[in-house]
Amino acid sequence: MDGLWFIWWKYRENACLRHGSMVFCLNGNNMMQKGIVVEILILFMMMSIWFKNTGIADDMFWAIYGIGIAIWFLGAIVINQKWLQEFYKELEQKAPLMKSDADQYIKEMEALLEGKKSPMLIAILLNNIGAGYLCKREYETATKKLLTVPAKGIKKFLAPIYYSNLAQALYCSAKEDAFLKLLVLKVQELEMYKEMAKKDTTLEANAISMDLYRMLAEGQKKEVKKILAEHPEWEQDENWRNQLDVIKQKL
Repeated sequence: MDGLWFIWWKYRENACLRHGSMVFCLNGNNMMQKGIVVEILILFMMMSIWFKNTGIADDMFWAIYGIGIAIWFLGAIVINQKWLQEFYKELEQKAPLMKSDADQYIKEMEALLEGKKSPMLIAILLNNIGAGYLCKREYETATKKLLTVPAKGIKKFLAPIYYSNLAQALYCSAKEDAFLKLLVLKVQELEMYKEMAKKDTTLEANAISMDLYRMLAEGQKKEVKKILAEHPEWEQDENWRNQLDVIKQKL
């Protein structure tokens, strides 16, 4: 789990960085920046009223009005993207804490969470906090945190990562029935995660371990032992450390 981490994801509406089980996304809101945009809009409306009262011709007024709207719209985008880029940089700078000091990483994600209004940003930060607890092997706490992620915030790019984290947390906290139900209910998202793992080997441990967990939950211990015997290299792979410990406890 703690060996999973970095790749860019680009979508038309989002620019997101996935650092394994953590996600950074250039989308959301910030109250200070929103306030600036609202102030600009109010100023523009007041100027429009002033222009109208000067007796300027209707055609000229609407031309000026249209140009003003376009400038305001572009300005709002620039202001929002500037803040989002700064927010992304801050998240990226904190990523190494996951391995070196998970407790500090969690504290900093919780600090960033304060005051956030966007369901998507809240979902990303809560997912990252849950990933931090997975790294610490505090599976009960990880489960609780992940279950507080708002459904509205689980966008397409986040869903495979989020449900993979949740599946890991549920199984490792001995909630096997809930784990098996999740595999059925979110099969599309989890299959998407497996496809992602084919392109990013750091995700392989999480993807394969979900299948091994399912086999163990269904009582297929002999089959799991056989698979482990066929892959001795996993023992030397840092990405497999937590998963193998959990599997061995179940065998």
